[in-house]
Amino acid sequence: MDSFNSDNNNQDFMQNTYNNPHQNPYQEPLVNGYESTYNTNGQMYQTYEEPEKPHFFMQFPYAFNPTKYGVLSNINTGAMIGFVALLLAVCTLVTYIGFAISFNDTEAFNEVMDVFPYFKVDDGEFYIEEDFEYDDPNKEVYVYFSDDYDSFSLGDAEELHTEGYDSVMLISRTNLVLESDGEYNQLSFKDFGTISFDKDWIIDSLIPGLFVFVSVCFIFYYIARSFWYFFCAMIYMLIAMICAKIFHRDIAAGVLFKASVYAKVLMTVVACLLSVLPVAITIPAFIRTMITLAMIIAAFGYLPQRTNV
Repeated sequence: MDSFNSDNNNQDFMQNTYNNPHQNPYQEPLVNGYESTYNTNGQMYQTYEEPEKPHFFMQFPYAFNPTKYGVLSNINTGAMIGFVALLLAVCTLVTYIGFAISFNDTEAFNEVMDVFPYFKVDDGEFYIEEDFEYDDPNKEVYVYFSDDYDSFSLGDAEELHTEGYDSVMLISRTNLVLESDGEYNQLSFKDFGTISFDKDWIIDSLIPGLFVFVSVCFIFYYIARSFWYFFCAMIYMLIAMICAKIFHRDIAAGVLFKASVYAKVLMTVVACLLSVLPVAITIPAFIRTMITLAMIIAAFGYLPQRTNV
């Protein structure tokens, strides 16, 4: 009986080998880099083969294809972090270039500044070469600058607001009054103390200074964005772990984290491209989340498992 069972087992084994002519009849499939091979005496020994690791820059095209996430799971952590840092640097740079182009549109800015007469603030008082008034025909904005008045009150702005103006700016010799959608604010020029400035200083110094300040803010934005990227990937990893249990997949947390990192690439790139369009287009957060989770789940069949389920 034992001999009969042994013959059947040999026939089944040879039949499987026939169905897969490329498989060595004495070799088991590769599992986690190890392959089990049997010699002619039936003794098993294991050899290790280095898992496939794509080139650093191949992480980008592979990130759009969930079937490649199994290969990307072999990427070491340092290379993955470097890839994300480079990706976010490029996306931030694209956004910054768009901002810089619009900010340095000096022709449009000069056209606006040329409308205003020469003015200055000195020793806590405002002086202007001649009165300036802008009355929007649609009554959206009303602006009036004059040093003939000692001060304006919030009541003056409120009166104009009741006439139908959405925004009001009034500047007298001693104060500035603002109204916007029913909210009122007041600033006294005496609060500036001995600080003095004029129209030329705003054009030649303030605006370039603001550009430098915003440029520095972009650096901090890039750093914060990088931390946020990996934090969100960790949240996706936790959700993916629940989904893996539902689909009966025993996938290591580290592998799911890498899959989450690469799955976020698609929506990051899409958001970057949308930011350079002349019209504002945004994708709702719910849709972005669903797309990213769908890519992670689609990769389940290609990610290495810890055990056979």
